[in-house]
Amino acid sequence: MTSKVMLGLGKYRFSLETAAYQQFQKTTAYLWPSQQRIGQHAQLQYVGPGSKEITLPGVIYPRYKGGFDQMKKMEDEAGKGEPLLLVTGTGSILGLWVIESISETGSIFLGNGAPRKIEFSLKLSYYGPAETATISPDIANQLNGGTNAITSTLKLITNRLELPQAGIENAFKSLGIDLYDGTGNLRPMANLLGDIKSVSKNFDTSSQITLIQQLLGNDAATQAASAGFGDVFQTLANQLGVGKDYAGLADQLVDTIGGLF
Repeated sequence: MTSKVMLGLGKYRFSLETAAYQQFQKTTAYLWPSQQRIGQHAQLQYVGPGSKEITLPGVIYPRYKGGFDQMKKMEDEAGKGEPLLLVTGTGSILGLWVIESISETGSIFLGNGAPRKIEFSLKLSYYGPAETATISPDIANQLNGGTNAITSTLKLITNRLELPQAGIENAFKSLGIDLYDGTGNLRPMANLLGDIKSVSKNFDTSSQITLIQQLLGNDAATQAASAGFGDVFQTLANQLGVGKDYAGLADQLVDTIGGLF
């Protein structure tokens, strides 16, 4: 899937059609506090990583592309007062970040005061890894005992869905997707992936990765992100060992649609 999105921050999408940042500036601090010594230079000791910051300077030409509401959309995301998932246009998950500040400079004004050019800059600070649910210690111990990374990821996703937390089941229901079959058992992973793809067929790659992260967890999103510009759902199905089943469902869907015409 080809995506024109450069970066997804929460619900906001940076792109050539909305607001394009001109630079992606990332700074990571590493902490080396000093300890004074008599008659000697101070001793430095590494105690771990410090803060991470990203600065996104960019330009909007509102009468050409983007319009005059892009800054308000950015401010709306910042005003939520919560960490936002940051995902690149190629599907890489950068974790949760907060918007610390937004600057805006308008120039080359029209007679009514509207700017023809808007320069902006966002300052982001790293909040933490992107995970939406906590796995209980007993399940984590079982997963840590596994030797197959793919099997462990599938178990992690399965346990996440069999023991819904943080409104996961309600999230599926809001999309019209049933987690369980008529007997109360968790539906096959290939079927769930097919349903998620169906409801997100018009999403860009970044948004699909975000949806997978919110429904299936960070491990699933990381596996799907390896698709780059490919089919993230087929890639995830392959990584989880259900690729053939998923592909079969996709073929059935094509045949069904074809039979309607």
